[in-house]
Amino acid sequence: MSTAHTLQNIEMEDWTSHSKNLFRSKLALHDQIICAAQNGAHKFNIFFQAASGNLSQLYPKQLKDNLTVKLRNVKLIDHIQFTRQNRLLISTEHLETAIEISNIKAIMGIPTVCSVISEQITSRFLLRNIPLETSLQELTDELEAENTIKIHEARRFYLINQEMSLLKMF
Repeated sequence: MSTAHTLQNIEMEDWTSHSKNLFRSKLALHDQIICAAQNGAHKFNIFFQAASGNLSQLYPKQLKDNLTVKLRNVKLIDHIQFTRQNRLLISTEHLETAIEISNIKAIMGIPTVCSVISEQITSRFLLRNIPLETSLQELTDELEAENTIKIHEARRFYLINQEMSLLKMF
């Protein structure tokens, strides 16, 4: 009987409480955006999710008014939508607007957490069979040194009943 890697046999953990399972770049979000633009990115997708609870999807006019107050030029936003994971996605092709959007700390009074994906330069990949003794910091340092990449986030997923882990890197 084969042991397929499905969600049923991957143990998920609270990533915020286990620093050995989550690596995040020490660069501030606006610095990551500037770095991405210098490396050829020209479209930025900024995701917001509530720090706790959910963002309200009931008042689109109130959301637009809230963003109008916080941003200098809302017309430079290309697209706004809620994803299936109840995250707010805001897309823009303008560097200054992307930096402004990434500085938003709350939407409609709800504290938020922000992340950015830059199109044409951001990729996600999965590494299998990484020994548990290997720290994420050590692994990201080695990958960055041997390749022309910058890793902004890495997560470790444990496979139940195995001594190895899966790593998802951004």
